Amino acid sequence: MVPKLWSQASVGGLPLRQWPGWSPEREERVALQVRRAAYEIISRKGATNHAIGLVTADLLRALLRDEHRVLTVSRVHEGSLNAADHSAVRLDGVALSVPALVGARGAVGALLPALDPAERAALQHSAEVLREAAGSLA
Repeated sequence: MVPKLWSQASVGGLPLRQWPGWSPEREERVALQVRRAAYEIISRKGATNHAIGLVTADLLRALLRDEHRVLTVSRVHEGSLNAADHSAVRLDGVALSVPALVGARGAVGALLPALDPAERAALQHSAEVLREAAGSLA
């Protein structure tokens, strides 16, 4: 299971789950489309190199200019992360993409948003799967 943060998704400040016509049944379909987006781009263009270049340039700009921008980046975490709702998720030793403050010192200060119980459980499960996989390689 891939964690999805639907409880925090919003458009124009309005939670997505409150949008007229939105239903929880759409969430899995949208998540699947996002996961398959790279394959769609490759099938139409042959590569995703332009997007990779744009993201790399954006990340380097934040680093070189010490912008202290919040970007979702992957890094190995130490200990547990406290979410905005004060719940904790044990991520130590696992590389996961979460929002972090990015500047000249790299990605610091992971910013885990509030999670509903299902989202927290899914994130914890993903961390455990990754930890087990890494442990099997040692």
